[in-house]
Formats: sequence, structure tokens, C-alpha cells
Amino acid sequence: MYRQREHHAEDDTIVAELAQGLELGFVRFLDFHKIEDQNRELTIQNALERVRSQALGMQSSDELRDVTSVLFEQFRGLGHEVHSSFIYVQDGGAWSQDRTGRQRHSPDSRPAGLEHPEPLRLREQNRAQEMGQPWFVFQRQGVDLRRLIGYYLECDSVPAHEIEGELRQLPDSLIFHRVFHATGVVEFALENHLCDADLAVAKRFTDVFDIAYRRFRELEQKEQRNRELEIDHRLERVRADVASMTKSGDLVAVVEVVAESLQGLGVPCTVVGIETVDEAAGLWHTHHVGEGVTAYPLSAGPAVEVYDHWKSGETWHRQWPASKLKRNAKELRAAGRRVIIAGEVLG
Repeated sequence: MYRQREHHAEDDTIVAELAQGLELGFVRFLDFHKIEDQNRELTIQNALERVRSQALGMQSSDELRDVTSVLFEQFRGLGHEVHSSFIYVQDGGAWSQDRTGRQRHSPDSRPAGLEHPEPLRLREQNRAQEMGQPWFVFQRQGVDLRRLIGYYLECDSVPAHEIEGELRQLPDSLIFHRVFHATGVVEFALENHLCDADLAVAKRFTDVFDIAYRRFRELEQKEQRNRELEIDHRLERVRADVASMTKSGDLVAVVEVVAESLQGLGVPCTVVGIETVDEAAGLWHTHHVGEGVTAYPLSAGPAVEVYDHWKSGETWHRQWPASKLKRNAKELRAAGRRVIIAGEVLG
């Protein structure tokens, strides 16, 4: 202590008593600080457990979207004012979410002709990940920020008028915290900088997502195997019906089975048919569900293009409006199209 008046022995006694009181207060401070740290850690663990439970409870790969939503929600629940966030995985695309909770998913490819606005920074980020660094942080503001966010929105195929609206709502500056996981990056964009302790927590969330993504890949592979088995089952049924044919007219029944199989596999189709070519007779036969068999000359206008592709072995596909389909039907009738009774296929 410093003082101007003469020192007295009783002053030392008073100071010693005050010091003991302060020591007790500081011990209480440390106790409270320890309890607060423990409570904070429990809060973090509970948040992580919610994300982990959501990940382990996935029954289909589509539910990865729900996992990302819970992850972002729980991280915000720790008191972080996250402006936007996204998760990127190699060969899987990106799941993004803004501050309103709106989600988008974009494939692991950008639209043709769209170049990344920051290739140098991207290389630095990739180098940091390759070197084993846990995260990469950078800040963008003003024009640079709008250019970067605009690029992300274009990758998400957001319409131009919506992009303009979102860019107008951007803050002056954002700090991007990119936390690495085994197959990609989890990003948290905020107006303030996360300290190393908070980034370490973000890394724990990222590691939990890695569990979710492994689960996602397992389910995706399982779904693919099930899909292949279902396709094989449908194909076997078609083969069995073909093998049981006793006359040419039975082909129409096979077409019905093909149509049912495609619909059962979720393949969108309005009309299903099998078409055969009789070059000797110069006729094109169609076997459509509900229409029996029809025949028209190979020289008919709408048939010429299809016939040329058939001869070259090329796949032919077109998207026509209803008006075009009606015009084609009219031309075929004029060219001699006729309906044949099922079971009496010409040629």
C-alpha cells in the first residue's frame, strides 16, 4: 500500500484482514468460473449429442439434410450469431443454410462457364487442409463479399432477381470460418471473429458431421444395392413374360408389364410402347398400352427422323408440346396410319 500519512501497526492488521477477504472472494470466483466452464461443457456436449443422435438415427440418405439443419441450429444455440453456414463434401455437393433457416443443396459441380472468383485463396485453403490444419479463416467485405456470395448463389442455381435481393441484405463484412473434416469443409460465416476456443468447439461439431456423412454413405450404398435388386426383379418379370409368349399379339401384354415395371421403379412415363420395324414392308409398328398395335409407313414425316436414328443405333429423345404431338398424329393418319387388331400384327 502507498499512503501519505504515517504508518501505524493497526493498518497492517486491517490490510491483512482485507487481503484474506479478497482471497476468499477470488477462491469463490475460481469456483464459479469452474462451475460455469463445466456448465458450458455440458451444454456443448448436449448439443453435440443431439446432432449425433440425429445422425445415427438416419434411415435414408435424404435425412442428411435434417442432420445439417440440427447441426447449424445447435451451434447457433451456443450463442453464436451465425449469418450463414454450409457443409461441403467431395463428390457429394454442398448443403447451405442462411440465418432464417432456409436450406439449399447444390451438386459437386458449378454451372458451365462459372469460374471461382478467388482461386488463389482457394488454393491456400486447400493447402491448409492438406497440411493438417484444423481450420482456415478469412474476411471479406464490400464488393469482394458480394462477389463471393453471388458466386455461391449462382452455384445453387438461385434466380438472378433473388440473388440481387440477397446481396442487398448482406452486412458490410463477414468472417468465414472454414473447419475441415475428412472429406470436406464446414463453414460458419459471422460478423465477428470466433476465438480459438470457439473454433475448437466448431471442430467438434464438424467431427460429429463426419460420423453423419459416413452413415449417409452407408445408407446411400444400401439404397443403391436395393435399387439394383428391385431393377433385377422387374427385369426378370419382363423376361418371364417374353419367354411365355405364344403369339405375336402377346407383345402388347409384355408392354403392359414394362409400363408397370417402369412406374414401380419411379421412372416418369406417360405412355410406354415397343416399336418394331419391318423394312421389307416399309412399315413401322407400335405396340402401346391400351392402343393395341398400329402401323404407318416409314416414309411418314414424323417417322423419318426416328427411323434414321434407329438405323444408326443412336438413342433418340425429344421434348414436344401437346400441339406438336397432335400435329404428328394428324400427319401419321394422313400417311396411312392404321390400327391393327392385337394378335394380327402385319409382317
